[in-house]
Amino acid sequence: ISRTFSPVPDLIYDYYLWSASAGDWVFNRTFTVGAAAASRDDIESPYMDEATLGFDAKLSPSMAWGVNAVYRVWKKGIEDNDGEAFGSNPAADGNYHFQNLGKFRENKGIELSLKKMLSGGKFQFLSSYTYSEAEGYWDDTDANATYRDNPYSFYNYWGPVSYDYNHVVKFNGSYFLPFGFLVGGKFSYLSGPPYSTTAQVRTSASSPWPSRNFSNYFLEPRGSNRLPDIWRMDLRLEWSHKFGPISAGLFADIFNVTDNQEAVAIDADVGRVTLAGDEPGAAYTVTLPNANYGNYTQWQAPRSYFV
Repeated sequence: ISRTFSPVPDLIYDYYLWSASAGDWVFNRTFTVGAAAASRDDIESPYMDEATLGFDAKLSPSMAWGVNAVYRVWKKGIEDNDGEAFGSNPAADGNYHFQNLGKFRENKGIELSLKKMLSGGKFQFLSSYTYSEAEGYWDDTDANATYRDNPYSFYNYWGPVSYDYNHVVKFNGSYFLPFGFLVGGKFSYLSGPPYSTTAQVRTSASSPWPSRNFSNYFLEPRGSNRLPDIWRMDLRLEWSHKFGPISAGLFADIFNVTDNQEAVAIDADVGRVTLAGDEPGAAYTVTLPNANYGNYTQWQAPRSYFV
């Protein structure tokens, strides 16, 4: 990890705002992209600890079951305070002050599996059920996050992350028919993923960029809500034949056979709010509502065919 991150600004330019009264662009400030970072010798690299425990056993010469438990924890995440005069920021001097976090993500789960080998040249499958929990401050290991930039940006931040599907069932199988035909299928079920009700609160009036005057704010603990459960089934019919040294085949896939189209994403931002006393967790008033709040934004892909 670079000791000084970005000691030289990438770009420096003047920023102008339109003045209706003057009928012209008026100088606002000189803006730098890639602000300087305060050097620290005690920053450590992020890492992950993992513990797994598994057991497999035969039920018959062609069938086996298993159980597998996994625990993973990510530590030493790198995050910054961005120079605003807030909370734990050591110096509101316009620099980025990087720091190591403790635990910033945690996954734990247990998987039960049942699998059958291809015996007698006919039938095979792999199936599993998984219960898991995935929590953290953000979804990945990217240090360029908005966490800890001000008191609002880490209030209610810990909780289930976007891929926290608590219950997952999977089945993949195929069966060989006479005359070179094969039929195969895949079924998957995932319990609804979490989402969080958020808002935008004002944190600064000095930035020339309007979006930077506001911070993302969790109105309730992260992951307090769930989208609908998702399930889907895909099928394949395949035919193959050998013509001397040449093998040829034809297959047809049907994806999402039952044409399920459950919602998989939602706009959960209520808009801009004002907090009583500007205190995290206080009562709030919506000052600029988001007209799309509560509307679904993505759905499962519809039924499709591939030949």
